[in-house]
Amino acid sequence: MTRTLIASAFLMLSSVASATNPVALISDDPLTARVVTRDVNVQTSDGRMTVDHRIRQAARMVCVEEQDRRSVLEPRKRFADCYDLAIAKGLSQLDRLAAK
Repeated sequence: MTRTLIASAFLMLSSVASATNPVALISDDPLTARVVTRDVNVQTSDGRMTVDHRIRQAARMVCVEEQDRRSVLEPRKRFADCYDLAIAKGLSQLDRLAAK
C-alpha cells in the first residue's frame, strides 16, 4: 500500500529543483522526488538517457529512504517493488514529456 502511494506521487519531472542537483527528495508522506529536466533535451536519445539515469537515482534514493522510515519485514522485496514501481512511473512521465 505504501508503494502504491509512492508510485502514484513519485517522480514529478520538474524544472523546480536546482540545476546543480538534478534530483531532490521531497519530505512528503509518502516521500517523493523531483527530477530536473530543463537542462536536458528529452527529444534526443542522449537527453533521454540522462533523465533515465536521474530517474533511477531518484528511485534508489526514495526507496532506500522510505525503508529507513518504516519497519520492514522483507526489506529486499519491498525495495525491489518500490524501485520497480518508481521506475515505471518515472519513465512513463518521461515518455509523456518527450512526446510534447
